[in-house]
Amino acid sequence: MGSNFERLDSFDNVQVRDFQYQLAIYIYDKGLSGSNFSKATAVGLFQSITGLILVLATDKFAKILGEDGLI
Repeated sequence: MGSNFERLDSFDNVQVRDFQYQLAIYIYDKGLSGSNFSKATAVGLFQSITGLILVLATDKFAKILGEDGLI
């Protein structure tokens, strides 16, 4: 979930845009460059909450398998 905006932006061109379009580029294109800060904030919050849910679910799954969890 944590895409690197700098890497994506530096390798951006017409040929790869359809393949590398990730949330970081979407937040910049639709939100920040278009002065739509509320949309950029909402998408960033969605990205953060989704990442948190995935980490907590993986931790729970690791504990079910008998491994040490993060929490």
